[in-house]
Amino acid sequence: MTMILNPIYESEKQFLADLAERFGINNIPGSTVLDYLKAIEKFLFEKCVEENKTIVLLIDESQKLTDPCIEILRTILNYETNEYKILQLIIMGQMELLPRISTIKNLWDRISLKYMLNPLDEDEVRELIAFRLKQAGYASKHLLFTESAIDAVYNHSQGYPRRIAMLCHDALEHLVMRNKGIVTADIIQEIIKNELSPFQGALKS
Repeated sequence: MTMILNPIYESEKQFLADLAERFGINNIPGSTVLDYLKAIEKFLFEKCVEENKTIVLLIDESQKLTDPCIEILRTILNYETNEYKILQLIIMGQMELLPRISTIKNLWDRISLKYMLNPLDEDEVRELIAFRLKQAGYASKHLLFTESAIDAVYNHSQGYPRRIAMLCHDALEHLVMRNKGIVTADIIQEIIKNELSPFQGALKS
């Protein structure tokens, strides 16, 4: 699998050059967009058809892709045989990506699975916090976040994972700086208040 986590490219050529490098494609006979496309097509056919391998390209934050780069993806997805899809493409992005790709019918029709991640409910927020703490190495039997703290995180974040992660990160920093052992609702409310205070000051001025 090849992953692109921050797909900011100034041109189609820069995008294709990065793809070629990530795929390990060397000795491209030329440096035009067409040269890169031909080299990538050849590489994909060799890996899929001759070596029976599946090439997966995952692009995160794909709303950052320019329209010409999205067109490049559409072109690459056209590379196939009667028996093989020679590239599996996974694109993940914010909601503003949806109307852009839905208007490109010959790309939209090629997407076999479309899924929209809705905001988490309160139980899922609790599970997410527990999972992230476990992955970070927290193994104590004592809860690090009180139930009221989780309620406060959920109410403020409205179930959006990025907001949850940022709020919990700030809460853990608060514990370290204040030498405390548990995140309470008061701590969450204090963090929220501190986040809002610069904006409130700007509005007053």
